[in-house]
Amino acid sequence: MKGIVGGIQKFSTEDGPGIRTTVFLKGCPLECKWCHNPELIHFGANLYHNPTHCIGCGACLTVCEAQALQIGKNGIELIREKCKGCFACTKMCYAGALTVAGKEMTTDEVMKIVLQDKGYYEKTNGGLTISGGELLSQAEFARDLQLKAKENGIQVILDTCGYGDGTRLLEMAKDAQHILYDMKHIEREKHIACTGRPNDIILKNLRLLSQDETVRERLIMRMPLIAGVNDGESTIQKTSALYKELGIRHVNLIAYHELGKVKAACVGREHHDFEAPSAEHLKKLKSIFEADGAEVEIIGEGV
Repeated sequence: MKGIVGGIQKFSTEDGPGIRTTVFLKGCPLECKWCHNPELIHFGANLYHNPTHCIGCGACLTVCEAQALQIGKNGIELIREKCKGCFACTKMCYAGALTVAGKEMTTDEVMKIVLQDKGYYEKTNGGLTISGGELLSQAEFARDLQLKAKENGIQVILDTCGYGDGTRLLEMAKDAQHILYDMKHIEREKHIACTGRPNDIILKNLRLLSQDETVRERLIMRMPLIAGVNDGESTIQKTSALYKELGIRHVNLIAYHELGKVKAACVGREHHDFEAPSAEHLKKLKSIFEADGAEVEIIGEGV
């Protein structure tokens, strides 16, 4: 089975326990203003232009029939509205300033890479993490990849925003080591303002997963926290109350970081300026969840 893969990160330690290989799938229905992987939002392959890598050789100019590239003060400049997406320029760019974000791969090709580090997974309780983008945007591919990993004795973690087919997600969740479930904002209108989509499907699917006791125990709720956006005490209290109602006990609070800002510019997307909550405020929010019985980990405190 074929899918569009945005990247494969080996020796990952931030996407679940142990040493893992994280496979990032292309395509996401949400457009979070703070997205740290904006190059994965687009559902197909797209041109990634990092001018800091440009050496000004001009080789790309010779193959761009759309004349979307020109010489500027700081190297080659890309005129995105002219680009036809042929990617001929990337084959000429030996410096890596012009690359393709997204590659068509089969699940067998992906598994060949994943299996290279099976020994590390076994020694560290690690495995494969399927992320994105949003894995439900390529649900059939993600499921096939999960089943192939299972056949090879490799544990799989799902990293999802929950926006997609809930029945398929539940099926996959039952075979998962953990489910990392993103919660951007619990309030519907603010969720729309932040991501461009309402959170109805996300909350519906969360309730669906939490009804299965085994799946519920494997759920880890992840909340990226952005100062002045979703870190208000009332917002956190509502979120915590929902988790308590559903019997969800595991929570990760992730402080905002700016790693997505540069990448957004490289794919022609706007990235708004945000700040992370203070370490003191993060601890206060942590205590709200803990008061409702949750086990809470802060990731990126002080970033």
